[in-house]
Amino acid sequence: MREVIGLGQLRSHACGYLDRVGAGETIDVVRRGKLVARVAPIPERSMKATAAGGWVVGLDELRTRAGRCFDRVAAGETIDVVRRGELVARIESAARDEPRRTA
Repeated sequence: MREVIGLGQLRSHACGYLDRVGAGETIDVVRRGKLVARVAPIPERSMKATAAGGWVVGLDELRTRAGRCFDRVAAGETIDVVRRGELVARIESAARDEPRRTA
């Protein structure tokens, strides 16, 4: 089962969580009790393409502006996280995995 953490936990312990994601784990993030994002390893095949475009944040920015980062993710953007000059994680909206409802 995937670990679920709060946004504050991610902010406080970002290094440890990014180490785990770099080792292949995927972590779900909740904000105000709602699942909002998934932090996952970056697939090897997309590392170069990701570096050329998209929104990329460093570890410090993830810590200091976590709320803004997750606002963007909630709006459907994907964020890649850089640590020591290497892409280590991708933050995606958890809504991508939810089944779509039709009226």
